[in-house]
Amino acid sequence: MRVLQWLREARPVVLILTDGSGSSKCSRLEASRTLVQDAGGTVGRVFGRYPDRGLYEIIRNQDLAAVVGLADDLLATLEESNADVIAGDMLEGFNTGHDLCRMLIQAAVGRYCRRRGHPVKNYEIVLERLAATMAVRKPAVTLRLGKDEIAAKRSCVELRFPQLVEEMDRAVAKYGDVAVATETLFEAADGLDDRWLDAEPPYYETFGRKQVAAGLYMEVITHETHMRPLAQALQKWAAQA
Repeated sequence: MRVLQWLREARPVVLILTDGSGSSKCSRLEASRTLVQDAGGTVGRVFGRYPDRGLYEIIRNQDLAAVVGLADDLLATLEESNADVIAGDMLEGFNTGHDLCRMLIQAAVGRYCRRRGHPVKNYEIVLERLAATMAVRKPAVTLRLGKDEIAAKRSCVELRFPQLVEEMDRAVAKYGDVAVATETLFEAADGLDDRWLDAEPPYYETFGRKQVAAGLYMEVITHETHMRPLAQALQKWAAQA
């Protein structure tokens, strides 16, 4: 929803790690498939491979084979498409699945560009830290939507993802109309840094502790114990021929 108009203009191959089921166990995959196809995009080889809880377990159990398998498929997609542009989630410390997505992109792009001999445009999509990012970084791509395009976006959410209407309204309340009226993509840095550089711990650690205390999670996922080892494994994978 952050880049729906861009999706319609770029018509990319779309890969999705999970089925969007969250804690509800209700998959949003078919709605996502219809949205992608209606926008002129193509569903890729990784499309809702895991339920959200399944990806959580992969991270918690340090299932390197599964993570490397995702990286292999992302690299294969780049090569099959002869891609010049890739766009995906920013590493924001909010959601472990979104952060893993960015880690996979950074690893695959590094290996792809080395094989290819020249760079690609690598864009980040901001989901949770829009205002903070806009304050310090200039977007590489900006699309300003008209009234009809904004209305079409809201209609799409109401039709395909009614459970996200409240989330969209919260984003507008937090960021203003820019949350739906402007679509921005930021240029990603090269490489994959396995450190967490912010002074505050990632939000998913704070949230995870609350969920464990409530008896909903078995273990708190932390950057140092869970995410950083996956980043280091992907760095090793990316360095291969």
